[in-house]
Amino acid sequence: MFITDHPGWLSTDDGIDYRAVSDYGLALSCGFDLSPTEAAFFDQNQSYDRGYTATYLVNWLLTALYGRRREDRETRAAMVRAIAEGKPPEGIPEEAAALLTRHAPIAAAMSAFTRAFQQKSRSTPYPDHEIRRLLDGQAIRSPDVR
Repeated sequence: MFITDHPGWLSTDDGIDYRAVSDYGLALSCGFDLSPTEAAFFDQNQSYDRGYTATYLVNWLLTALYGRRREDRETRAAMVRAIAEGKPPEGIPEEAAALLTRHAPIAAAMSAFTRAFQQKSRSTPYPDHEIRRLLDGQAIRSPDVR
C-alpha cells in the first residue's frame, strides 16, 4: 500500500486503485502487526496526515476568501508559493491571513510533492523530513492560545 494522488483512494502493488472505506491514518497504524516494509513506509510518511490537513486548509481558505475555484489550481498554487515565500495575504481578515501565513510553507511543499507524484512519477518520494521540519517550526511560531 502507498499514498495516491487523490484522497480516499489506496493504490496497491498490482497497480489497481481501490476506493478506501477509511482514511490513510486508519488504514496504516503502528498498532497493527506490520511487515518490515510496511513499518518503514509508516516511519517515512508519518507527517502526511498533518501536512495534508494544513494543505487542505490553505486551499479551502484561498477558495473561500479569494473566490478561487477548484479549477483555479495553478493560480491557487502560485498564491500558496507567494505566501510561503513571505508575501503577506491582503484584503482578508487578519486571523485568516495569519493561518495562511502559518500553513502556506507546508502547503507549498505538499503541493510540489503531489504535482510531482501526479505528473512525473508515482515513485516520487514523500518529503517527510521537510514536512516534519516545517511542522516543527510551527510549534515555535504558534500564537499563545488562551
